[in-house]
Amino acid sequence: MNVKHGGHRLEALHVLADMLQKNGVDRLRLRWQEPMSKHTSFRIGGPAQLLYTARRTELPLVLKACTEMELPLHVMGNGTNLLVRDGGVDGLMLQVAAQCNDVQINGRTIYAEAGAMLPHVARMACSEGLSGLEFACGIPGTLGGAVVMNAGAYGGQMDMVVTTVWALDRDGNEHCFQNGEIGFAYRHSMFLNQPWIVTRVEMTLAEGDKASILSRVDQFTKERLAKQPLDKFSAGSTFKRPLGYFAAPMIEQAGFKGMRLGGAQVSDMHAGFLVNADNATARDMLALIGMVQRRVYGLYRVRLEPEVQIWGKD
Repeated sequence: MNVKHGGHRLEALHVLADMLQKNGVDRLRLRWQEPMSKHTSFRIGGPAQLLYTARRTELPLVLKACTEMELPLHVMGNGTNLLVRDGGVDGLMLQVAAQCNDVQINGRTIYAEAGAMLPHVARMACSEGLSGLEFACGIPGTLGGAVVMNAGAYGGQMDMVVTTVWALDRDGNEHCFQNGEIGFAYRHSMFLNQPWIVTRVEMTLAEGDKASILSRVDQFTKERLAKQPLDKFSAGSTFKRPLGYFAAPMIEQAGFKGMRLGGAQVSDMHAGFLVNADNATARDMLALIGMVQRRVYGLYRVRLEPEVQIWGKD
């Protein structure tokens, strides 16, 4: 079925929803015209044509069906690094989070599903006296999203602890990748630009002194509270760190700290964070991102690249 035409796409989505319900999927996990503002930390975004909260065992069937029906497919975790445009997203928005979050620890090895929240996994590890994930205790996304983006903070990154990743291709076939095959780089992995869905992750940590580990976590938490606008709706650091520079000082020196455009604002606490200060639209946020990029480039000849993922239509 060709679904490039909007009517055919809607028909295909209904066929997919009916198929899922016949396979035991509760209709509460299938939401039509669901505002993405309810599912992103920015609290911004138009509707997903169909949002489906999936369990890992259901993913192969869904992926195969979407491929066969040529349905647009978007995969999200907890929405903490995502800006959805005001026009929303066509096709299927596949949410891998609440229903895909099992975590097991065996010695120094952690085996977890991609929808597990990264801070939860990190704190479980720390409570077992395992070191290596202290940096992740304040990163609010899912484990799968953290692997895809090679998330990091305080000198740590996911590529330092990940040993094996399992992922599905768009036909629903599972593949296994070792660390060296994943193409990890700063805020990047092979999964970022490839049609793969991370489903499971294995990490190997180091044994450590539990009191020292928890002390580091406490220190990082205090630093976050002191320096980051955690009381505002944001997607964390809006821009990647440019090679040889830091984004926040350049943005501040360009005169943007605290600046507002519509409901969007450059945080007056940390200029690297753009926040939803007052019912911002995606148009507000994207316009402010563009203003910051142009001004910083004009002053420093440095291009700021968004770290946040931008999806959807105007």
